[in-house]
Amino acid sequence: MMEKVVTPQEEYYLYEYEKESELEDDVSKNLTTIFGDNCLFCPKIKLKSYSNMVGGIPDGLLLDFNKEKMYIVEIELGTHDLYEHITPQMTRFKRLFQNPRVRENIVEMFYNLVKSKKDLIEKIRSKNEEVYRYLKNIVDSSKTNLILVIDVLDEEKETIAKEDLNVNIIVEFKKYKKSDKNAYKISFIDTQEKSRVGGVTDKGGKETGFANVQDYLKDRNKKSVELFNILREKILKFGNIEESQKKWRVYYRDRNRQKTFLGLMVFKRKGRVQAWIGASDKFDDPRNITKKWGNSRWFYIESENDIDYAIKLIKQSYER
Repeated sequence: MMEKVVTPQEEYYLYEYEKESELEDDVSKNLTTIFGDNCLFCPKIKLKSYSNMVGGIPDGLLLDFNKEKMYIVEIELGTHDLYEHITPQMTRFKRLFQNPRVRENIVEMFYNLVKSKKDLIEKIRSKNEEVYRYLKNIVDSSKTNLILVIDVLDEEKETIAKEDLNVNIIVEFKKYKKSDKNAYKISFIDTQEKSRVGGVTDKGGKETGFANVQDYLKDRNKKSVELFNILREKILKFGNIEESQKKWRVYYRDRNRQKTFLGLMVFKRKGRVQAWIGASDKFDDPRNITKKWGNSRWFYIESENDIDYAIKLIKQSYER
């Protein structure tokens, strides 16, 4: 059944974006609604390459004057693979932002925009700051903060964005239509908020996860937990294995060699488990179910029929 929004007068049905450019257009029309009126947004800014670095074009750069931070804004369809679409770009942007000339160009770009906005200039000067220096301080201290705008956000993509891509703010942007009328639903997740992971913190107050594995499993999907328990029993028989829980995954470490070889994520809504493993050059996956990300591989276990094959893959990570 199609998702819809109902008012006393009308019904609006969820619109499914087919092209990323459509989503980008709608986001650009609703910038103030999304980011507030004390922000400056620059779409599709070309970051020039220097030396041996390749340039890039983020979907946008956002200067938030309330938080005094700059963000890279990436706009993605929920149907896209976040690892394939965002990870290569973010790796490139991080390298680019380390270059002082790239940061200088960004400061110049924002400075030229601010010069035409008297209200912003007055706000900056009210802080007893010189405009250019104020912008430069924000850009230099921001490094690579990231906002992800996505039309459909599920549990898997939220976890990938928070833990693996280090996204600072996730914006779910949904569009609903009735003939030529549009309505939008905009939801925010600030990944820096406390108590989103499980409430356990280290001495510095940083979220580290749940109290233990059982606490982590409490609100997970029943099928996911069943699959996890079967896997867990087999993995702990590998040898002298240490089990620990951190953030959104349960990790397994070979105590003898002091090496972590597996991370398992147990889903809350979907009945499946995601496995992250290390892989050597001679890694053998005849069914081709794993996806590569950096020096690791990941795959899903969705039924008991997947268990034996999953153990063969995990064993390769353990033995490498």
